[in-house]
Amino acid sequence: AGPALDPHSTSPGGTKALVLLLQQFHTTVQLTSALPGPGTEVAVVLSDRLTDDRRTALAHWVSAGGTLVIADPDSDLQPAEVVAPSSVHQPLSGPCPGVALADVGHINTGGSLLLRSVPGATACFPAKPGADAYFLVDRSVGTGHVIGLGGAGMFTNHLLAHNDNSVLAVDLLAPSGSNAT
Repeated sequence: AGPALDPHSTSPGGTKALVLLLQQFHTTVQLTSALPGPGTEVAVVLSDRLTDDRRTALAHWVSAGGTLVIADPDSDLQPAEVVAPSSVHQPLSGPCPGVALADVGHINTGGSLLLRSVPGATACFPAKPGADAYFLVDRSVGTGHVIGLGGAGMFTNHLLAHNDNSVLAVDLLAPSGSNAT
């Protein structure tokens, strides 16, 4: 049991399976509210409850070369805006070679919001061909990247094993067995 997106929770809405999956790929997972340290390559924010000062410090960390995966569509750290307040429930199709996700065919978000692409960004997993509504938007910031997702549902214990959700999780959060926070 436990609250939604809790990395210690084995409930359907928890994310303990995500932590265990990343550890299986030799990723050092740190469950912390502290800012990423100098040896951390990737950080993920599933639900943004950060102060403005912490958001600013995290943005500086990204500019210095970090990769931030932000799965809260309402966060001020999102690299793109939400297209509409409705969610999409059908599986979304990849691949997304521009963000090193060429091995991800379909993902099941379980109902996520969609993001509008921004100039200079790479956008993947469209709602439908030709639509400017995507699940993932990757934008370079300084020497780092902010990868915005339309929601964190695909990382939950309930959905991680669906479609290529676990492949996307490992590709984003454990590239080459990195250190993730």
